[in-house]
Amino acid sequence: MKSEYNELEEKKSSLLSYYTLDKKVTKSILFFLIVIIIVSVFYLNLRSKSTSLNYDIVELEEEISSLKEENDTIYNNTKDTTDIESIRNEALNEYGMVYSNKSHVVEYDDNKEDSVTKYNSEE
Repeated sequence: MKSEYNELEEKKSSLLSYYTLDKKVTKSILFFLIVIIIVSVFYLNLRSKSTSLNYDIVELEEEISSLKEENDTIYNNTKDTTDIESIRNEALNEYGMVYSNKSHVVEYDDNKEDSVTKYNSEE
């Protein structure tokens, strides 16, 4: 009877140690799975933000392209409708513009610093 009892105790001990080991392995696997899930959610969140930012970049680049095209169109229309020669003739003949010569240029020495101070006339 003692031998059976000892055998049963050994089996019980063996099963208990196996159960304890199995419990540790299960906890480790569970912990590992939780970590994988958390990392996956974090990665998917970052990926989603990245995709969203890429769409925003594409929209802004399209807007820039559209604005550049509009700017070029306005510039070319202005350039095509503006005749510099007629403006020069009108300024010379109608408004009395004259080209400058040496007598029109006045040079002076200023000992002050190279800065400009704006004074408000309302004060």
